[in-house]
Amino acid sequence: MQEAGASLASTVEDARAELVTAHRELTAAIRETEARQDKALEKLDCQAKSLLAATQRRTVW
Repeated sequence: MQEAGASLASTVEDARAELVTAHRELTAAIRETEARQDKALEKLDCQAKSLLAATQRRTVW
């Protein structure tokens, strides 16, 4: 009985460790994705402002 309990405890501890690792990896991936998204939005904003400025220069008022 004790052997089965020890085996179960070991299995539970292994599963917990895997979950902790997976959580850390997922959190890191989310942060990396958010950083890339922020950079892409900044680039898009710059391009939009540049296009707007070019359009305004060409517009005859």
